[in-house]
Amino acid sequence: MKIEAGIPKTKPLKVEKEDDPKKLDGTYLQGHLNASYQQLCATFGSPRIYVNDDKVRAEWMLRFTEGDRVTYATIYDWKRDEPVEDVKEWNIGGFGWASIDCVVNALKGLSHGGVYG
Repeated sequence: MKIEAGIPKTKPLKVEKEDDPKKLDGTYLQGHLNASYQQLCATFGSPRIYVNDDKVRAEWMLRFTEGDRVTYATIYDWKRDEPVEDVKEWNIGGFGWASIDCVVNALKGLSHGGVYG
């Protein structure tokens, strides 16, 4: 399933990098995202870079907050051959489809937070 647009939220989302990988244990593929590495870096900052990993080389681990609701998401390349800077299709992981909406809305500028940079 390819995702190119999300449902706009009525409340702004706060997006931050999640530094505790344990909070993302058990996330799984929710969908795919068409975006450039540069777009993702501009929106979410630099990814975690993995060396000598034959499955994932770059990953963003994110926490989205809207009021009391917290949604976790990961964005990662999965078994891609091209240089990570040239990847155009990314996997979105999470605990449910809300992860997709949060990522897409952040890319559309419908969120705010301290990740930008």
